[in-house]
Amino acid sequence: MLSLTGASLTTSRLLGSAWMEAGVEAYHGALDGWFAGPVASAFVVRGALNLGATVRAWSTPGGDELGLAARAGIRLGDAGWLRLEVAQTTSDPLYGTPGSLGASAGVSLRLAGRRAARHAPPVVEVADAAGGGARVRFRLHRPLVHAVALVGDFTAWRPRAMARDGDDWVLELTIPAGVHHFSFLLDGRIWFVPAEAPGIAADEWGRKNATLVVES
Repeated sequence: MLSLTGASLTTSRLLGSAWMEAGVEAYHGALDGWFAGPVASAFVVRGALNLGATVRAWSTPGGDELGLAARAGIRLGDAGWLRLEVAQTTSDPLYGTPGSLGASAGVSLRLAGRRAARHAPPVVEVADAAGGGARVRFRLHRPLVHAVALVGDFTAWRPRAMARDGDDWVLELTIPAGVHHFSFLLDGRIWFVPAEAPGIAADEWGRKNATLVVES
């Protein structure tokens, strides 16, 4: 039976249009040892351009490792998104899988129904300020699935069930200030991020997540 225990501590600050975050994390999992060290990230939104970078320096049972990731997203008007990413991942603390160097590029295009898409509700929308953060509405258009849950660092990656609203699934939560990452879980087994979600990037274990910035 696999298990993973650990903790992380982060601090963040908004500097101009950039959100900076730094902290330390430690996990005890695979290879009967600790994966621990500092991590820092930055995320910038400038008009149609999203830029992000993460640096992680870990001490692992197999030695010291340095993880680097740089990503960029460009909104192509109403037509879609262009995404680029280069990353050197660190070892997976749960399974012990070694890190790897990789790059990816993707283009999401809307070939039809642009007028309807322009007025479609956003996947995530920051509403009123609340309790040092903000109320955030999540919405996913997935009419053919039987259940949808939201997962993110603000839920400790535990699924939070979303309610059906016609052909959409919705959930509203109070999210603390900071840079957050989230995804959707379809029918309890499919990890999914829609192409129109903001700041899509792979995490250190190869799964795609969207990015949410909540200002204090």
